[in-house]
Amino acid sequence: MVVWPKSLPPNREELIGLAAGADGLLTLLTERVDGELLDAVPTVRAVSNMAVGYDNSEVEAAIARGVIVCITPDVLTETTADFALALMLAVARARSAVSALAASSSMRGFSPRPVSRRPHAEQAQRGRCQL
Repeated sequence: MVVWPKSLPPNREELIGLAAGADGLLTLLTERVDGELLDAVPTVRAVSNMAVGYDNSEVEAAIARGVIVCITPDVLTETTADFALALMLAVARARSAVSALAASSSMRGFSPRPVSRRPHAEQAQRGRCQL
């Protein structure tokens, strides 16, 4: 087994060189698995994507060459649930401050600046007052 050692993905030539003689490929969504790649590495009999789905794989091109295309089901199920819960908690924490701001006449539009739950936090950060 050969594993790409760098943090950035390989370019096309590097991927072909690395995959030469391989029986299978476990790719990331950054690698395009298409007819050109499969023709360049004819020993490959199976490919799998270490991500959700297989949009980066040309399934028809693989089938035409007798290559099995696999997926990694549930690879991000727990991570997605964790992220959804984190978003719900973030919304719940800011809800009262955002509601108060929206109800006040001082709100003129949307700003990506975080809403503080403590009224003087922004002034304290600027050194204007102490909390």
